[in-house]
Amino acid sequence: MEKSGLISKCDHGKDKRCNKIFLTDEGKEKAYRVKELCYEVDDKALKGFTKEETEYFLDTVNRVINNLMEDQELEGE
Repeated sequence: MEKSGLISKCDHGKDKRCNKIFLTDEGKEKAYRVKELCYEVDDKALKGFTKEETEYFLDTVNRVINNLMEDQELEGE
């Protein structure tokens, strides 16, 4: 990302183990565009859904994700 000009790094100062990482102006523009695209996809995917239907859908999807994550954590034990 640094080579692509999206981020810049500088020394932390006191702690040589750390670097400060910042988005460049180009990185900020790209991040903004990605956010816009996500909203556009959401709008298309949820077109015609009521607020209640959207909330129910998102709650259900989050429950599915949590179930899968719990299952994956159990497999790692």
